[in-house]
Amino acid sequence: MEIKDLDPAFLPSVTALFARVVAHMRAAGIDQWDEIYPDAAVLEADLRSGAAFGLFAVENGLPGELRAYVTLNGEQDAAYGTVPWSEQNGRPLVIHRLCVDPVFRGKGAAKRLVAFAEAHAARFGHTSIRLDAFSLNPAALSLYDSLGYDWRGEVTFRKGLFRCYEKILEPGGAFGAVRFS
Repeated sequence: MEIKDLDPAFLPSVTALFARVVAHMRAAGIDQWDEIYPDAAVLEADLRSGAAFGLFAVENGLPGELRAYVTLNGEQDAAYGTVPWSEQNGRPLVIHRLCVDPVFRGKGAAKRLVAFAEAHAARFGHTSIRLDAFSLNPAALSLYDSLGYDWRGEVTFRKGLFRCYEKILEPGGAFGAVRFS
């Protein structure tokens, strides 16, 4: 597996990936994403901003198809202001729109992207990571719980309740070390 920066040329691959993920989630009874969010305009903005990253399966020594996606930036929804974050004065990195192709699930792609996010955050001077996960998406909740993210509260978006998670990063090493609290 290889993680690469994505640019606007990847928009067709990214929108196709999200279409597969949304169909899979709906089939599983998870009504988190739809044609309204995240739409092509949101994904294109991710790609244009330089905040989008993709995980590719390596096939015959070359990157194959896009298998997972994540956006990493400092943008926090206004609803995050109601969450009792542990770190109040730092510089958080926020994980958005992490998804894995349904045919690639169970191969460690999500964990790999989260580890990449942690290294990226530490490398660029962020002091914590924040994110929200749909409260009715058991795979997402299990992922962040298993990786040592602390549940800090809930916010309500259009689709319902989302759990907010945080992990504090400790400085040190080439990319920093992660403190598990």
